[in-house]
Amino acid sequence: MATEYSEITDEQTKLINSAPLFFITRVDPSLQARSNGTGPLNLSPKGGVPLHIVDRNHVAYLDYQGSGDETERAASLDGPVTIMIC
Repeated sequence: MATEYSEITDEQTKLINSAPLFFITRVDPSLQARSNGTGPLNLSPKGGVPLHIVDRNHVAYLDYQGSGDETERAASLDGPVTIMIC
């Protein structure tokens, strides 16, 4: 079961700052497959690109265009986002 936090904790800060890899997942708010055959979820691994803590409620990273820049397209849909730190 997931735990919800109101802000980034000190323990989470240590994990974020030491993580060599994270994943970002975006969901199309309509949850419908698009006509080009892509599904409503986009899961992208991000390695070698650090996740920066802006403040206790915001993180940021520099997204380089990869295979079709699917993360940017998914981010423009304003659906939910999940970040998994490894």
